[in-house]
Amino acid sequence: MNNSKIIGAKTGEPWLGLLDGTYAIILTLLVIELPALMIELITLSEEGTSAAAVTSAIATNIIGYLFATILIYDLWSLHKGIENVSVASRFNSIFTMFILWFGSLLPPAIYLVQHYSQKFLISEILNEEKLSTLNFEIVLIRFFEIGLFLIIYILMFTLIKNEIKSSSRGDNKFRKELSDTSKIISCRFLVSLILLMISLFIPTGVLAELPLALLAVFTLVPSDSYGKKLIST
Repeated sequence: MNNSKIIGAKTGEPWLGLLDGTYAIILTLLVIELPALMIELITLSEEGTSAAAVTSAIATNIIGYLFATILIYDLWSLHKGIENVSVASRFNSIFTMFILWFGSLLPPAIYLVQHYSQKFLISEILNEEKLSTLNFEIVLIRFFEIGLFLIIYILMFTLIKNEIKSSSRGDNKFRKELSDTSKIISCRFLVSLILLMISLFIPTGVLAELPLALLAVFTLVPSDSYGKKLIST
């Protein structure tokens, strides 16, 4: 499990190709799932659901994919940046493996949230008991979805903290960059934790992917707007 022993590497650079490929596959799986969701909506339309509701749901799915793409791109850029400066070690190898594994679970989690939320389009023909069960299923899967991001950020934070601790480089600028990055990841973690709790109370249906959207919007905020204040403390 130590890539430095397997291929003679001294840094985490050999991981970069695997990271690029894995995150590319994750994005590809999201795209592949979109037609399946749309076919479900078209079927609902044939069963009598209004065209306006179906069109709205399709637009929601496309926007949801955009938010998911933003988040996965953010994970890729953070993870690749960490590996690019990391020293090859068993610790690094194990944590990278788990980050990629949890990341690979994101497409099915995102798909399931969208799949079950679409059933609210036919909520008028569901009895109260079935509607309550459906609501619980969506909340549970959404909790799992945001929880995956939370776990990934924890693993990344631990990975970079270990790099700061074990790094033999005496370059203060290098260590500061690592420290600043760890604080930015900690912000991602805190926001994910807050949204994880909020996800238990946000209404389902059209708002099913609201926690995911809020997390994506946060990643688009320049880190300088909150990072400098955090770093200076």
